[in-house]
Amino acid sequence: NAEVHGIGTRVSADLDATEKTLNEKRAFIADLESKLRSIEPYVPRVEALTTMNDALRAEVGANRQEITALRMALEVERDSHSRTSNKIRILEAKLSQSDDRHEELFS
Repeated sequence: NAEVHGIGTRVSADLDATEKTLNEKRAFIADLESKLRSIEPYVPRVEALTTMNDALRAEVGANRQEITALRMALEVERDSHSRTSNKIRILEAKLSQSDDRHEELFS
């Protein structure tokens, strides 16, 4: 009889502890549900902002590629300009020499 009473007491204590844990978990779930309800109105806006952010990242990537292409084109133009400038200097020097010879011949 005492043994049954001891088992009954332990079972009762276990049930009380389980009920307490269950109530704590219910309160925790209720708190999470409340928080979820409070943020749900913002979900569509966050999704829209995420989509906009992705689009802007893609645009930035495209702009970076365009800038890289323009820098390469600028380098090609600079090289071309440099070669043209060198050719002009050479032609000017030849012209100057021709002018000097012409002066010598006709003076």
